[in-house]
Amino acid sequence: MNSPEFAILHLKLPITIPEGQSLTVTIQFTPSSSGTDSAKAGFISDAVDSPTIEPVTGTGVAQDAHSVSLSWNTVETAVGYNVYRSNAKSGPFQEVNSSLDASTNYTDYTVVDGDTYYYATTAVNAEGTESSYSNVAKAVIPNQ
Repeated sequence: MNSPEFAILHLKLPITIPEGQSLTVTIQFTPSSSGTDSAKAGFISDAVDSPTIEPVTGTGVAQDAHSVSLSWNTVETAVGYNVYRSNAKSGPFQEVNSSLDASTNYTDYTVVDGDTYYYATTAVNAEGTESSYSNVAKAVIPNQ
């Protein structure tokens, strides 16, 4: 990583990835101030296309803003998860993560003071099949 605000989590090196397979890597963004920041994560291997450089972007939110932190249990067959949000317990739900998330955590920094939100997750397997919604979690955001 070329920025101290980004860190690769839980990756033990060296690691062998069989041909045709992939490895999901979790990158944590810990901003020092509000705003958007970007960095590059580089991976060196004996593959033909080495090194691989992946751009990463994070958005920092002022500390006085509210957020909702979610976590859920791992689904054994899942390669990733989608997070959905609604203003009503029965939906309709809208996907809030921009891409499939390999971790079992999500923080929603886009909540508005005084609103109530309902969240559900789905698990996606290697074939791209998405599960039904999880149990619904409720978050009430206080007024500032």
